[in-house]
Amino acid sequence: EILERDVGPPTRTLAYSYLLDAKTDGGKGDRAFADMIASAKSGWMQRSILGFSGPRAGLASAMHGRMVKDEKHVTESRERLAKAVETLERHLARDGGLGTFYARAEDGEKRPTLLATTTAALMYPVVWPEEVQTVIYGKTAVNLESLPEGYRAEIARWRATKLGQFCLDMYKEHRLVGARAAAS
Repeated sequence: EILERDVGPPTRTLAYSYLLDAKTDGGKGDRAFADMIASAKSGWMQRSILGFSGPRAGLASAMHGRMVKDEKHVTESRERLAKAVETLERHLARDGGLGTFYARAEDGEKRPTLLATTTAALMYPVVWPEEVQTVIYGKTAVNLESLPEGYRAEIARWRATKLGQFCLDMYKEHRLVGARAAAS
């Protein structure tokens, strides 16, 4: 329940509060949002239509109204996420996360649990792991430097937490492992 209520929605609210405001940081949020749409695995028609600023602005406005709402909602979301991170970090600290974030496999190795994988996935918008910004359709989707300055500061804040580092490690150790092995 903590993930569904206090991690997933707040991380999306925080990300969209930067990405859906075309005025933020000289339009960097809108440009990053457009790049995400262009690199998405969706139909060419959808990518083409949303590539134009008018339809994209309409979508951004609707999403902003439902997910970001106002500055009070963004602040409350940040506070809810901070409390959830504290709680999850206590679980992570207990026995190195064994039994909560890790399970012992038959070969004796620690393996991430479904909770670990879900936590990393839901924290993605506020830790922005490099491993997810891989090449899609021949180009990098959206790198950290192309994001608005305020969003980069938000990401730095959550990356600095123990849970943020855990999530980044999860991506580093488990994201696209098979693809990296095949490429080497």
